[in-house]
Amino acid sequence: MKKILYTICTFLILVTFASCRKFLDAKPDQKMTTPNSLEDCDALLDDRATMNSMYPVSAEIASDDYYLVKSDWESIYSFWERDVYVWNKNVDINYMEWQGPYKIILIANQVLEVLDKINRERDLVKYDRIKGSALFFRAYALSQLTTVFTGTYQKESADRLLGLPLRLKPGADEHVVRSSLRETYEQIIKDAKESYALLPVTAFVKTRPSKGAAQGLLARIYLEMGEYMLAKTAAEKALEHNNSLMNYNLQDNSTTPFERFNVEVIFHASTNVSDALYPTMAKIDSFLYKSYSDHDLRKTLFFGDNEDGTYSFKGRYDGQLNGATFCGIAVDELYLILAETSIRNNELENGVHALNELMVTRWDEGRFVPFLANSKEAGLSITLQERRKQLLFRNIRWADLKRLNLEPAHKKTLVRKIGDQEYDLLPNDLRYTFLIPLKVMGQSKLEQNPR
Repeated sequence: MKKILYTICTFLILVTFASCRKFLDAKPDQKMTTPNSLEDCDALLDDRATMNSMYPVSAEIASDDYYLVKSDWESIYSFWERDVYVWNKNVDINYMEWQGPYKIILIANQVLEVLDKINRERDLVKYDRIKGSALFFRAYALSQLTTVFTGTYQKESADRLLGLPLRLKPGADEHVVRSSLRETYEQIIKDAKESYALLPVTAFVKTRPSKGAAQGLLARIYLEMGEYMLAKTAAEKALEHNNSLMNYNLQDNSTTPFERFNVEVIFHASTNVSDALYPTMAKIDSFLYKSYSDHDLRKTLFFGDNEDGTYSFKGRYDGQLNGATFCGIAVDELYLILAETSIRNNELENGVHALNELMVTRWDEGRFVPFLANSKEAGLSITLQERRKQLLFRNIRWADLKRLNLEPAHKKTLVRKIGDQEYDLLPNDLRYTFLIPLKVMGQSKLEQNPR
């Protein structure tokens, strides 16, 4: 156990204090203790503080589900968060928004390298689970980075747009540059597919990935790519492994209504902490709040009354009330992906049925009137509205805005007000893609995102 703990500490210290260039280009110190067993690999991947809690929060800060009053905005300690909130085109976001996910990738790569030196026949089940987990974590970290640091995926331009540096080994024998956006998404899909074949149906704990998590990630990625048939199939496969929904009538209307690792959570993950997103600061968009029916239980389970005419969000799926955001994979998201992709694939009745299956569990018993839609456009409009209302503070909204801005019927101009000053963000603006932190750029030869 001491060896395992030492290994973890060594790698975390290495990544935390190493520069980006060292991370991308330097070989590990061969004299330091390295993991060499399945137990060591498990210990590295089970480090929840690293593997499940270091995903970027910038996209959530920039999203449109909440607002800040001037005094609260001015009180935010981190200047970069203030800049993100008003979509400053030159914002230099926190270094850990980039480095945190790449730390996860480094550890996943280290585990994969160790596994190459271990005889799989010694413990087939454990070996495959660990390999599948490492592949999943690498894919998941890349997927979270794309939301913040790459443009919107479109088939016709994906080969020309900048993707991410694809680090697939813990060492650095080759020079790492930014891949194309197509190559980045292809790597995520490759890792997720390979992980699905290796992972167990049920994870021992929800901080570990499972087959349902791998298919859930694929469903999300295919949705972002506009591959609606593939997204639908992946969502269906994920729901075959886990389709349990909470009955919101049975949830206590407390300050934290939802337990961590609740029945809908398939894979647990959370973002970095943000001052702007603390419930005492972030006030829910008033039009969004008013869109919930009085018999919609989300209106009381998701929102806390600030007693001044404003509301805060308390419905996090990690059981916490802080400035981090749940960004894992859950069953409700899969139902919404299934509903949207079915409708987009001209299966209107099936799509609305999937939506109603979810919604009946969110309303007062006996008060839900099933949604009806007599056209593809009407069904899609209802589904997208309910998607936004269900998936608040899940680190999903920014990716949704990016992809929906490609569609004239759903594109949106965002507006912020700080006192008398007004800021706007037009659809498809370059600011939807954040600049790579200057600290990274100063220590590497990566190409910066355009402005």
